[in-house]
Amino acid sequence: MAFSKRNKLTCVLALAVATAGCSGHWKDPSQAETDRVRCRNQMRSAAYCVIQYRADHDEQFPKSLEEAVSGEIGLEMAKSFIQCPAGGSQAKYIYVDWSRWFTNGNVPKDYPLVYESNSNKHGDGVNVVRMDLSAFWDGNARWITRFIREHPEYDLKIPVKVKGSVLEK
Repeated sequence: MAFSKRNKLTCVLALAVATAGCSGHWKDPSQAETDRVRCRNQMRSAAYCVIQYRADHDEQFPKSLEEAVSGEIGLEMAKSFIQCPAGGSQAKYIYVDWSRWFTNGNVPKDYPLVYESNSNKHGDGVNVVRMDLSAFWDGNARWITRFIREHPEYDLKIPVKVKGSVLEK
């Protein structure tokens, strides 16, 4: 089933804003902060596509982040859209398909939906987007690591250390 016209337009607009690097900051932040914000905006847009996908598919989760995004921008572009856009970053996004544990679709709003796989060129930490689409910088990946350790039943991946990072595996 395809996205409805309204949802498709909204998702395409969100993707366009994210790829343009629109940060909403009024002052001149450091390059690392600028990269964090660009990454977070793109990640939030991808997460929004997951939410829209669910709305169009009886609250079912897509099997992958690519599936949620590719219907809007094509598979090739979606592949590059699921990793941090900051120059030189190697951080891919980890999408959590909660359907294995929440068959009714009622995932707690403060659970992670998408997060970065590792520390990257924009500092020690990762961006995280929760089910309610709130997004934040998680310094040293403390929040996501604590969540994963408190919920081993979900078997989520802890972000890995990258050379020069203080993240621990």
